[in-house]
Amino acid sequence: MPALLVLLTGVLIYTTLGSAIVPGLVRFQSDLGASPAAAAWLFTGFLLAASIATPVAGRLGDMYGKRRVVTLTFALMTAGALVSGLAPGLPLMIAGQLLLGVGAGIYPLAYALAREVLPARRVGVAIGTIGGVATAGGLIGYIVGGALADAYSHRWLLGAGAVMLLATVAARAVIPGSGPRLGGALDVGGILLFAVSVVALLLAVTFAAADGWLSWRVTPLLALAAAGAAAWFRYEARHPRPFVDMALLRRRVVLAPSLIALAVGFSSVVVFVVVPQLVTLPAGTGYGFGGTTAQAGLYLLPTALAFLVAGPVTGALEQALPQRTVIIGGALVMAASVAALVLWHREPWHLMAAGTVMGVGYGVAFTAMTSLIVRGVAPGETGVSAGVSTLARTLGETLGSQAGLSILAAHLDPVTGLPGEQGFGLAFVLGSAAAAVAVLAAFAVPRKTPTWTFTGDRPLT
Repeated sequence: MPALLVLLTGVLIYTTLGSAIVPGLVRFQSDLGASPAAAAWLFTGFLLAASIATPVAGRLGDMYGKRRVVTLTFALMTAGALVSGLAPGLPLMIAGQLLLGVGAGIYPLAYALAREVLPARRVGVAIGTIGGVATAGGLIGYIVGGALADAYSHRWLLGAGAVMLLATVAARAVIPGSGPRLGGALDVGGILLFAVSVVALLLAVTFAAADGWLSWRVTPLLALAAAGAAAWFRYEARHPRPFVDMALLRRRVVLAPSLIALAVGFSSVVVFVVVPQLVTLPAGTGYGFGGTTAQAGLYLLPTALAFLVAGPVTGALEQALPQRTVIIGGALVMAASVAALVLWHREPWHLMAAGTVMGVGYGVAFTAMTSLIVRGVAPGETGVSAGVSTLARTLGETLGSQAGLSILAAHLDPVTGLPGEQGFGLAFVLGSAAAAVAVLAAFAVPRKTPTWTFTGDRPLT
């Protein structure tokens, strides 16, 4: 349907822009006259904005209607791309990236809209398609980002802004009016406390890679994150209309998928950051492949394609099997495939075969857990619940990225100064262990979840 195509376009552009920034950082640094540390804030700012916007956009959609919030999100992405593309210096480009990061809110909004406008039997297929397109967009950005930056610097973002402008107009025109709306006043205090704790945690993880966990920058940030989270929980528990209902987080239908999202996000990104490192190492090491950055991206292509196929297929699989069984199966496949990389990673087909199987497991687990959380809560809670789960996956990806790179940095060959093979093996062990945690968390998924209507706040079952 046209509405789904517009949403998929937004998801594809958002994920492509998010990953395309990373390989272009060196060129942006040179063109904007910035230091490496300063240029890194282009991606860090994007990530921070995305982490906050995800549950906030979901909540706004629940309160004021998905079409309105999708249109606003697309408009902010358009502004972000144009500001980034026109920026004469680093500060303005960082501001543009902050606006682009708000585009992460499209995830919970798209999931919630799929539930509202599609028949129940097609919701899982739509969720899998959204996840598959997001994965493909991330890979596309990684592959083409460096080439676009080399050819056009950051000006190529103007083209993305033009496409987003068209998507914004289309969103307003074709996305149907939303179903139930909660209305009421927004819990600004809860959002601010939430933002403080999340930003502090992500900054601590980012700085820990270079400074260590006990450094003067990281330790205070961890303390602030803990204090902010405690204050947020306390504030929300007493608020009459909280940004996130604490009772909602305690439900297994929300808590279990969020833990699974955290674990599979961690596991997948460990592989995504470690495999390119392995591919680009000199072949003379005995375990590297001597490939380019672009070639490293191609090694991840089978994973993205497998996810793109497995996601929609899972929607059909859920009609025959319990969601709990599907999630456990997907997480087990993912854990086994990453574990295989511990022993077999010296041949190109090793990486591609394991990556393909991992893409299948990841696609199945991701689609089933997202479908569970979208269908298992009341209509007025869909957006914020999907936002919490998406945020958990983002946190897992951030932690997994830093963990994988930290392991490689801690196991350098004393002669060459390059990451040693032992480090790659340990990183893959950690990735497999994270997927195993997802398997354990899946056993906490309720055996039977309620089916809700859009005419009231009581489940049918």
